[in-house]
Formats: sequence, C-alpha cells, structure tokens
Amino acid sequence: MKKLDDNKRRASFLFLLCLCLGFLLVVPAQADVEYLNLTFTDFNQQTVENYDAAPWKGYLSLSVTNNTNAAWGDFHFMLFDFGQYSSQVTFVDGNCAWAKAGAANCNPTKTSGPVDSWNINNSGKNLDLFFYSNPVGIGQTVTFEVYTDNTGNQQPFAVGFTPSIAPEPVSSALFIIGGATLGAGRFFRRKKN
Repeated sequence: MKKLDDNKRRASFLFLLCLCLGFLLVVPAQADVEYLNLTFTDFNQQTVENYDAAPWKGYLSLSVTNNTNAAWGDFHFMLFDFGQYSSQVTFVDGNCAWAKAGAANCNPTKTSGPVDSWNINNSGKNLDLFFYSNPVGIGQTVTFEVYTDNTGNQQPFAVGFTPSIAPEPVSSALFIIGGATLGAGRFFRRKKN
C-alpha cells in the first residue's frame, strides 16, 4: 500500500514537472527584466552594467531611495557602452506588444504618483523623467520602470542614473513675482515715455 502511494506521488510530481517545462517552452518570453536597487546620498551619477538576455528588449525596474538633502523633481537615465562592447540599445516608449503583463504601453512609470512628462533624446540614449507635481521626498523610496530595445546588436551595455533637485515652491513663486515686477516696471516706463 505504501509503495502504491509513493508511486502516485512520483507520477504526480513528474506530471507537474513536465507540465511546467512544457509551458515554459510553449509560451514565448515577452521581455527581459532587470531589477535594480540603489540609494543616493548625493547627486552624483551611479552606473550599472547590464548583460542583456533574449529577447533583447524589456524593462528596467529601478527602486531608488532618496538619502540626499533635497527632494527630487526629475530623474535621468543614460545608456552607454563599456569595455569592448558597442551596443545599439535605446530607450523606447509608446505602444509595444512586449510591454510587461498588465502594462498598456512602454511609457515610463513611477510608483507614488505619475511621471508628469519625459524626453527621450541623444538618439534614444538618454531618458529624462519629470515629476514636479509629486517629487520624491527625502527618505522616500520609489520604483521607476523604463523600457529598452537592444535587438540591434544584442551587446551588453551600461546604464547611468542621476536625480535632480525639485525646485522649491517658494523660490519658484518669488522668481515669477520678481520677473513680473520687472516686466510691469519696464512696461509702465515705456508707456510713460
């Protein structure tokens, strides 16, 4: 009786193992995912090397902690070559069928509020995220997700990361008021002459 139960367990295990392996072979990989965790204590660039894998496109999930002395209003990603490698990797946004499950597109995202806007420039090598409406506060941890396409030549690449200080609302308001005062004074002097 015990021998029969052991055989049933083995058969069940082998069936589940074959089922899982078959599922992995039938379902194509949708995206390569890189998960990173960084802590910033200053505003200097941090760099990570990325040895990409098939299908050579995917998303980078970066969890960052702000241990600097100011809130962040934007965050910058830079792609570049390292060592003997010369990659053609670029940042991408918009519609893409290989976005992570549940994502409607490949637009960059940020936990704890939306990304207000972003720019991809330098032939796709730089991605600048702006989120002044909900900055990353001191001591706060957020996760950014950005998408890359490395199907050009599938070489390893490096990614650099740099936060930027969010402008203080009081300073911005004083700057605008000062500019308006100077402009109004100039307008009335011209009108008077």
